[in-house]
Amino acid sequence: MKKWKSLFLAFLVFVIMPLSVYASTYSKLDLERTLASESIEHDLANYKETEDQITIYMFRGQGCGYCRQFLTFLNSIVPEYGKYFKLVSFEVWQNKNNGALMEEVADHLGKKISGVPFIVIGDKTFQGYHTDYDESIKEAIKTSYENKETYQDVVFPIMNGENKNSNEAAITIIVLLLAVSGIGFLIYMAKEPAENVKEEKEEKETLKKNEKALETKEMKKKEVVAPTLPKLKENKITVAATSKKENPKKQNTTTAKKSLATAKNKSNTTIPKKTGSTTANENSKPKKTTPTKKKSSSTTKTTNKK
Repeated sequence: MKKWKSLFLAFLVFVIMPLSVYASTYSKLDLERTLASESIEHDLANYKETEDQITIYMFRGQGCGYCRQFLTFLNSIVPEYGKYFKLVSFEVWQNKNNGALMEEVADHLGKKISGVPFIVIGDKTFQGYHTDYDESIKEAIKTSYENKETYQDVVFPIMNGENKNSNEAAITIIVLLLAVSGIGFLIYMAKEPAENVKEEKEEKETLKKNEKALETKEMKKKEVVAPTLPKLKENKITVAATSKKENPKKQNTTTAKKSLATAKNKSNTTIPKKTGSTTANENSKPKKTTPTKKKSSSTTKTTNKK
């Protein structure tokens, strides 16, 4: 949830706010505040701005002498022409956005900016100011007011971004979306390491807990096994002693068997082998023979008579 909240906040900051500010990034002043900014004495008690009035757009520089002269002239015709117009001024020397707007308006009207003031009344423009422009300015104000059907406010749609074509708008939207997605990804990646560190810490803590638990179990086992070992040794000793007492005959027989086996081994090792001389002597001894019985003649004779 936290990640989604951060991404939503990033969307608000980097998409909705720039779009809302886009139409109001230009610093503009009305007639009264413009005259006051140039320290021009004025009395606008009978002057009121209405929706029926046409708009005079003035791009100026703060402290510009020609700009001040034009404003002084405009203030002088308020009693006669004030019901026809209202003023919107943009300071371009200190405000880069206002300067960019002036360039865009000039490009749209096919004009090249050579200096300030740059004055736009409908589709008519005046670059700089001279007293020779006074009658032309009055005529432009009056004809624009009287011919509202043909009057075109060129600056207002450019100022609000309405004059841009659909391709430029689509490109700006895509760029903004890419910027937001990139910012969201950076926020996500920036938060992931912190979460990974937390997870690693938790894993280490759990491992330590498990190790401690195992150590305690092993210690308990050792404590249980340690006293039983001497008892087992004692039991073995007692069993061996009892077996000796109960079976002395078996022990005697086993010892006798062992002694006999050792004696045989010794006798086998001491008896010498028979040599060739002994065999010759044995052959030299006279052999005892058993005489063969001769058949008697009487037996042979009886057999012949038969």
